[in-house]
Amino acid sequence: MLRPPFHCDHERMSRLFLCALVLFSLHLEAETIQFPQEELANESVLPVFDRPQAVKNRRVNVAERFEVGLVGGADLSEPFFGPFSFGGSLAYNFGETQGLYFSFNSSLKQDSTFKKQLESDTNTNLDGAPRVEYLLLANYQYAPFYGKMSITKQTVTNFHLFFTAGGGLAAMGGQMNPVVSLGLGQKFYFSPRWALRFDLRGLVLNGPDPLSVAIPEGGPVPEISEFKKRLFINTFLTAALVVVL
Repeated sequence: MLRPPFHCDHERMSRLFLCALVLFSLHLEAETIQFPQEELANESVLPVFDRPQAVKNRRVNVAERFEVGLVGGADLSEPFFGPFSFGGSLAYNFGETQGLYFSFNSSLKQDSTFKKQLESDTNTNLDGAPRVEYLLLANYQYAPFYGKMSITKQTVTNFHLFFTAGGGLAAMGGQMNPVVSLGLGQKFYFSPRWALRFDLRGLVLNGPDPLSVAIPEGGPVPEISEFKKRLFINTFLTAALVVVL
């Protein structure tokens, strides 16, 4: 049988080509490109914007405007007396993020279920004991977050997330006691003027302890000065209907 004069082994040729390629790549070196010193920049700068705006075409504008609200609140830490209160609020916004917030809450004269149980089980009388009659607060307000959300495809709700810090006075038994307030909250706008506002605050109060003095049942209530003072840390939640003027 006659064989062709040239026989090509493809597998052997592929191996030889791969070995040659590897040997050639070992001799390659990265070429360094140098530029003249006078052509290089001496310093670098970033673009400067005079007034950068994170939000454009804001739907709700509160800068240099007043806000008036109807407030309902609940003291979540009150064990003996009714936690609910009502009142009003007034705020002034220096800009879109900063403002002052004033609120007044008057407590409803009610007793809690725990107070009634305590009186029946331990023969303790708390009728006439000092309680928070009204609360007056002044807070600095900082609202760094503004946005919008859509629950349905037809409606868009704008909101403000804010932080508050300040203080005020709490009336207990005809005596005014200082209060320190720290909190956070959020406003949900139905329109550019109307909103629902929710505040959750921590209140630090140094006031009279209603359990520090025994109150005789059916007898006269001791003077407020006879009650010892203690530190109260309460959680206060409020909801308000707000209108921007």
